[in-house]
Amino acid sequence: MTPRKEPGFFNWDGEEFTQRGPVDEKLYLAATRTLEDYRALFKDRRDEKVAGEATPNYLYNERAAERAYRRYPDLKLVIILRDPVDRLFSHYLHMRRMGDEPLSLSSALKAEPLRRARGYGPSYHYLSQGFYKAQIERFVTRAGWEKTKIVLFDDLVKDPISTVQSIYGFLGVSDRFLPPVDEVHNAFYEPRLRAIDELVMGRSTLKRIARAALPDRLRTQGANLLRALNAAPKPKLDPAIREELKRLYRAEIEALERYLDRDLSAWY
Repeated sequence: MTPRKEPGFFNWDGEEFTQRGPVDEKLYLAATRTLEDYRALFKDRRDEKVAGEATPNYLYNERAAERAYRRYPDLKLVIILRDPVDRLFSHYLHMRRMGDEPLSLSSALKAEPLRRARGYGPSYHYLSQGFYKAQIERFVTRAGWEKTKIVLFDDLVKDPISTVQSIYGFLGVSDRFLPPVDEVHNAFYEPRLRAIDELVMGRSTLKRIARAALPDRLRTQGANLLRALNAAPKPKLDPAIREELKRLYRAEIEALERYLDRDLSAWY
């Protein structure tokens, strides 16, 4: 896998940024935008059977499939699908945590059509990103089912080892490797007091003193303890909003069930 997890090359593939919204402009500026730079991400490949990268928002990008298969017609694709309501809420919490979403969830959902009309990019398309069927079809029509694997996030959570081993089998690599499934990545975190978080994570005088006075291990343990004590509880989705979102997604989920021939009733 590339050392950089989300290079985002096929979101752009040489095209200029044409959207609005501060988050998507930052994503564009941070993306790997030239083919030369993209290929350089794989320069450390030696005798591995396959190589890959992981950029989740390729799925929603209307031209990513076209760009990807034009460059690499034999590539294989793994798509991990999450309950669209849970995905939406996680997306919103991430935007709030990063300080990029000033609105409440209900206000952000109401603002989505206007934001899209104004050219705001996918970072603000909370509801739209949950309509998966057409997104998957863009890839399957180019690659075929034999080169596409659909994984449910629910299965990854319940049985990570078997799910990941099934992906290894699809890719044609050894399924005997056991990944560190107890590691948690991108867990929700929001500080109760941002001033304390700045002391720990920012460039504070206290942090400079700690770096000079304490061993790395103790400094890291102390920082983790402070962050844990300062962590706000994870917000819960308003039940009324959840029910309304489930109603909006119901027909889409039923259509996706038929298309994938998979039971998605847990998402109802």
